[in-house]
Amino acid sequence: MSNSLDNDFLNLYRTTKKEAETNELYNFINFSFLKIYLHTKGREKYKVNDIDFFKRLLYTLKEIFKAYNRLKRVLKGSSFNSIIVINEASHLKHAVPLKEDIKDYNPLFITNKARYIKVIADSFNTNNVVYIPITIIKAEKFRTLEIEKLLADFNISSNEVNSIAEMLNESYRNYNLTKRFIKAITKTNKIQFVYIFNDLLFSGRAIVDICNKMGIKTYYLMHGLLSDEFIENLHICDNYLVFGDYTRNILVKKEGITNEKIVTLGAPYLREQLKTKQPDFFKEEITDKLPKEKKVALILLSGPGHTVSEEHHKKILELLEELTESKQKDYHFLFKLHGKDNIDYYKNIISAKGEVYKFDHFRSKETIFDWIRAADVIITGASTTALEAMYMGKPVITIDLQGEFEDETAFIQQGATYHCRSINEVYVVMDNLLENSFTIPKESKAIVNQYFADFSHIQEFHKELLPQQVAV
Repeated sequence: MSNSLDNDFLNLYRTTKKEAETNELYNFINFSFLKIYLHTKGREKYKVNDIDFFKRLLYTLKEIFKAYNRLKRVLKGSSFNSIIVINEASHLKHAVPLKEDIKDYNPLFITNKARYIKVIADSFNTNNVVYIPITIIKAEKFRTLEIEKLLADFNISSNEVNSIAEMLNESYRNYNLTKRFIKAITKTNKIQFVYIFNDLLFSGRAIVDICNKMGIKTYYLMHGLLSDEFIENLHICDNYLVFGDYTRNILVKKEGITNEKIVTLGAPYLREQLKTKQPDFFKEEITDKLPKEKKVALILLSGPGHTVSEEHHKKILELLEELTESKQKDYHFLFKLHGKDNIDYYKNIISAKGEVYKFDHFRSKETIFDWIRAADVIITGASTTALEAMYMGKPVITIDLQGEFEDETAFIQQGATYHCRSINEVYVVMDNLLENSFTIPKESKAIVNQYFADFSHIQEFHKELLPQQVAV
């Protein structure tokens, strides 16, 4: 998508945000903006739910009933001062190191999936975990004619407008369900702040929006790489807790985020994950089985989504399939899938003798650093794992066949990786690494220092700054 079209979207975002309080359609377009943007851009197509209506209704009612019953049990006789929202495995690994810092604020943990309750409860040694289900029953609130008129400048087909209307009606129903849960919580508890790891996707964004309107402080906690791209304009939290100046410098350029709203905390998860002993199963199933006579190339892709299109993801996998077949003499290829990636994309790679692993990220005990330690070189696109690998002194190859990462990713722009735009360039880099003992670009150390600040700041923040902010 061209920069001019991104500018048109930014103007639309500003317009809908300005009118959100008095125009319900504008409010929900603004609220659902990431979905609309990604759908229109072709990154994440909205899929209409084709399950029978009565089956959807029965499923939704059951989920709501279970969730409300759990909420009532947890709230009974308890007193909470904060909310921590954990909707993904990556959120959990960043939340656990804060356990001691936040315990005096009596946190209530919220997730959007019932199956996550136990692992969150075990990780924090608490039963104070509730979930807000996502309903698959849409409202019939917004009409396509209104939406078509608003999006007239974007050359969007009538089918696309219909899909956007479906999105908004689904968001409307879920937003109001979330609002009921948050009101039930705040009715008997004085919530001072909310910690959230993603305020762009629906479940987290709804909680943030509702709490903002109730005057509850909201804090975005960084859990992965932020790139200098359009979607970072869509954040709605009051404050932002980031790893280092690399991310601060991106956010201060974005819509409505001033330097005063950003606190550099470092990345406390590094301390926790690096000191964790490698699980026995990982050693037995992965490390001990790696061929000693070959170098290990670890492939860590994020899967298709807001950064990489499905088409581009498939092209990168075609390149990696060829690489796996042609470089087997010198390299063993190990593929560790991201939670949102699909193992079906990797069938040809498995046939080409690449090892492909996909675990339940919420329950698996190994860390990304166990995988990185096992490798000699990391191959990725624009993933956070590139920076984690650099932190551990590993060379990183980044592959971008369609120019989707270069303009938005500082560590690529600054030469901290071996960046490749074709398979021939990958061949050259991998041969050079074999000849030069897997040296890393000197720029990688500078990027790591910008990205990861001293994580001792986290205790200082919770003891001094946070109490001042929530007392206002």
